[in-house]
Amino acid sequence: MGEFLFILVLFALFIFFSILAVKSLILRSKMNKQIKELKIKLDNPDIKFNVSGTEFKKNNIENLLKNNKNNNVGKFIDYDKETQQYQSELFKFPMYESMNVMLVKEPNNEYDENAIKVLVDDIDVGYVPSKKNSKLLKELDSYKSFIALISEGTYKPSMRDEGDDEEKFKIKIIGFKSNI
Repeated sequence: MGEFLFILVLFALFIFFSILAVKSLILRSKMNKQIKELKIKLDNPDIKFNVSGTEFKKNNIENLLKNNKNNNVGKFIDYDKETQQYQSELFKFPMYESMNVMLVKEPNNEYDENAIKVLVDDIDVGYVPSKKNSKLLKELDSYKSFIALISEGTYKPSMRDEGDDEEKFKIKIIGFKSNI
């Protein structure tokens, strides 16, 4: 009787660990698939772009930067590695990075039925460039939110050249958070 019970316990343990192994393989397979999908998205050049129409949203962007200077919604970065300059030496605001960026479909837009509005910290700052929006529309629901970097914008009065009326914020979408 003792031998039978021992064999039964061994058999039960064998079944238990076999089930665990199968579940582990299934989970690993799902994770590998999600990683592949994420790599495809990370390599997707349609995700990285400069926001269009920021010249029409200058007041919105300035208000966003003024309001966020006193709280921790995003983070301010003064040194621009690309230009190797301190942003605050030239411009009124340092660069601002936000992970609270939403792209919102705007099918009733009078100019483009594929228009996608860009909201940074719930503020309208412009649009996805029209050459990118039709491709991005197909995948938009698989992204949770995006990451934006706001730079340049309003020059400090001492840095503004005579006749230089091109004061435009540069907003780059530089990444995303996936829904995977």
